[in-house]
Amino acid sequence: YPRGLIRYATEESLAGRASRILRPRVIAYALLLAAGFGAFGWSVTHRLPLLVDVVRDRNALYRVASDGAIENAYTLKIMNKGNAVQNFLISLEDEATVTLAGGSPQAVTVQAGEVLAVPVTLRAAAGSIRGRSDVEFVVAAADEPGVHYEAESRFFGPVP
Repeated sequence: YPRGLIRYATEESLAGRASRILRPRVIAYALLLAAGFGAFGWSVTHRLPLLVDVVRDRNALYRVASDGAIENAYTLKIMNKGNAVQNFLISLEDEATVTLAGGSPQAVTVQAGEVLAVPVTLRAAAGSIRGRSDVEFVVAAADEPGVHYEAESRFFGPVP
């Protein structure tokens, strides 16, 4: 068999013409790869060091306290993705009708890389909530004003 029968070559080089390395497809793939690396780099440098997940209590939708107030129980799972211990403040976005039982804001300390489960109870005055109402938890770092996370949930009361 002749030498070079099996080789990596383009049709252009087999025909004796000069082959181009910078073809439109190669340029498009290079641009897509650069955009992917850029997006990855941006996501790593702008990563929020806090994540909050709100889990409602699975027992009852609501409970009626001895003074007639409506209460809902939640568990906030606060994830500190930073490298240092953080102090966080838990509050509500709008405390007009629904408030945190025990006062607002509540302070918690979360170790670096830890997921802390914090039980939280929300209260509404008797007769102020009917059915479902949206609430928004705000967890903010006490030491760093730019680090905060807002998580939505639902507050349930008696249906009229």
